[in-house]
Amino acid sequence: MLRTSLIYLSGLASLLLADVLITKALPAESIARWAEVRALVGISGVVCLVGLEQVLVRSRQSSSLLLRLIALQVPVLALGVGTLVWWLGFLGHWATAVLLAMASAGTMAFLQYFRSHHQRLRAQIAEQGWKILIFIAILLLILTDTQLPLDTLVVAIMLLMMGFSTVMLWRLPPSHLFPQASEPPSALYAIGVRFMVTSLLLALAVYAEQLVVNGLGTAEEGASYFTHATFFLFPISLANGYLAFLIGPWVRDNHDQFMSFLRSRGWLIGFGAVAYAAVVHGIGWVGWTIISPAAGESDPILRVVFFLVCIARTLYTFPSAYVGVFGQPHQHDLLIIGQLAILTAVAAGFFFMYQGSIVQLVYIVAIMSAANWVLRTALGFGVLNVIAKSRI
Repeated sequence: MLRTSLIYLSGLASLLLADVLITKALPAESIARWAEVRALVGISGVVCLVGLEQVLVRSRQSSSLLLRLIALQVPVLALGVGTLVWWLGFLGHWATAVLLAMASAGTMAFLQYFRSHHQRLRAQIAEQGWKILIFIAILLLILTDTQLPLDTLVVAIMLLMMGFSTVMLWRLPPSHLFPQASEPPSALYAIGVRFMVTSLLLALAVYAEQLVVNGLGTAEEGASYFTHATFFLFPISLANGYLAFLIGPWVRDNHDQFMSFLRSRGWLIGFGAVAYAAVVHGIGWVGWTIISPAAGESDPILRVVFFLVCIARTLYTFPSAYVGVFGQPHQHDLLIIGQLAILTAVAAGFFFMYQGSIVQLVYIVAIMSAANWVLRTALGFGVLNVIAKSRI
């Protein structure tokens, strides 16, 4: 467990330090491109997987079939996803966009495979390895004043780590970890498609705001938004990501204990979320003061809005884990409909404020992001209660 935690923290810290280095040492155009790549890593692989990576956690006995399906579909779907990304004007080359989608999908699939079988160390190597290497590479580029396209660098390193993860998989195939008796492919895809939709909506909630700022605003606005997120929002993942990594399998195996704690001491979760957000905000403010990034003075409005987002994102971890493990297809449909309704309302609010030029673009995006997260979290707990009652 200690080694797993160290690799996890090293990976997230490396990515965060890479963000800090870039926001400190590179021009606005490079910061905006890096932010674009970071966002697309989180979004592009989701569609390629069709939710099967999450089915790996839910159905360990189907791991062998799921891995074969993933290996067949990801290259094909990555062609479409990468082409769309490139056509929309993101990234420098078509091949880079396609390979980024493949690398993103592969990384997520390896993470969930090892995670499902309680191979936590290997799961974290698969997920965090590229982040550690990218930090080292960016540090060397800055120290040696070397110019290299950041998107190409990220793709190359992620593909390298995929090769290493493939070796780990070859040494620990599904049959060595859990008896294989696969569910029918139709059943796997039936729940997988629902996972894909909820995962895509989640990825859009996390990453799309940066793409909106980059697409509609200037390079300076994109760089400013990303810099504030680097100091006041991204650090929340240091604990949230590891909590999400552990809690899914634990909830799956300890349903009654989880629900008992939620009902009797749920207020502790809320208190902890607020306290953690306050700590992250304080560390971000100190870090900004010491490092003095190229964006200049920090914006108090963005800081307050990101504080609210941190609270909501921490709370969201709990219903997300529960629904992912115990939700039936029709219950996932309920969640999807609710999330689509929220996304529609948020998009309408953004359009109204943007067209009316009521406030600056970065404020509009941040406010709508906060509204989206608060509503998503409330919906998540609502669906959790629906599922829990149906199991009585």
